[in-house]
Amino acid sequence: MRSKLIHFSDLNSDKICFEKSLMDGETNSENRQKVLKILMNVIENDLTDRQRHCVFEYYFNGKKMKTIASELGITPPVVTRHIQMGAAKLYKIAKYYM
Repeated sequence: MRSKLIHFSDLNSDKICFEKSLMDGETNSENRQKVLKILMNVIENDLTDRQRHCVFEYYFNGKKMKTIASELGITPPVVTRHIQMGAAKLYKIAKYYM
């Protein structure tokens, strides 16, 4: 059975929920801690430096893509690609562990 594992938005970035927790009988708090640990490990070890910077600044610090682009001296579409590729890696690896 496939289930959506991770959903980030500006409104719920601190809440990570997924359906597997209901089947396993784990609490949402335990699952949130487990997922956050996996995601931080992936961010630190499996993303490129640019992907890491863009993903962290966009999702965790709430910066706009234009701001990140000007900080790095690149264009906003390049920042978008770094975020998309980084998020795809995060999803792929997190899905494996879940």
